Amino acid sequence: MENSSITVEALKKVSLILTVGTSAGTIDPGSAPQSVEFIFGIGVDGLTGFEYELAGKRAGDKGAVTVNQHTRPEIFGHILPCEIQSRLTADPCCIQYEICGISDPAPREIVRSMASATGGCGGGGCDCGCGGQ
Repeated sequence: MENSSITVEALKKVSLILTVGTSAGTIDPGSAPQSVEFIFGIGVDGLTGFEYELAGKRAGDKGAVTVNQHTRPEIFGHILPCEIQSRLTADPCCIQYEICGISDPAPREIVRSMASATGGCGGGGCDCGCGGQ
């Protein structure tokens, strides 16, 4: 069992379940919960707005972030995979999250995540065909 005293902080691997709705407490029809993992704090432009939202939280914590089309790249940066980005059609939309796990990533995971964040793959609309990988 994971240590519940660990908080979201720099270079921790954060595992989330995301659901998409038009407002907090609603889920879009056909929008299945989506698992997302990322390394906290590796973005080239510093922390994203979403990372600020998650900072200091623990596994089991839940919340929601409402964003419009224009602020979504700034709020989520490299965190949302392409397949989730493509489903965000409502403007504004609400992304509800639950933190499922926080752990120390392997060094290889950090390097891979940094390469993806700086190379444009695996994030906001890169159109590279990576499928968010």
